[in-house]
Amino acid sequence: MARNNSLNVNRLSKYNFKFISLEEIILMEYLLGYFQKNNLDVVVPNRIELETGLKRGKITKASEDLQEKGFIEVKVENLRTNYKVNIDNIVNSLNKLFIKENKFAYQYFYFIQNPNGFKVKAKGKKGKKDTKNKAKAEPKSQMTLF
Repeated sequence: MARNNSLNVNRLSKYNFKFISLEEIILMEYLLGYFQKNNLDVVVPNRIELETGLKRGKITKASEDLQEKGFIEVKVENLRTNYKVNIDNIVNSLNKLFIKENKFAYQYFYFIQNPNGFKVKAKGKKGKKDTKNKAKAEPKSQMTLF
């Protein structure tokens, strides 16, 4: 299994390490990656350990600290650990998470919170004919040997 390389080093340098530890950042970014894909149900501590390189004790400590801050919820049901990300709490704490306001880091979290708000609507051109599509629509007649 490949390691998760979704952590942005540029964004990592902007975090406030007096408020949040490196292990918490790695775990939070890892969970956000799966949250964005709506695939948090496949995340288990063994997988986190393999893909992030964090040891089990660090994962447990980081998840407890993130729970205290209200960023995630961890429930153990039937010997399975289930994670839930509270993206609204994370977005509300962005001013504490980062040293100073960073447009691109904020935009990343806002995008995760509301991906539909960032879709660009395609504007159609009125009055102009698209000659390229017309050429593609009408196949040229070719002579074949078979």
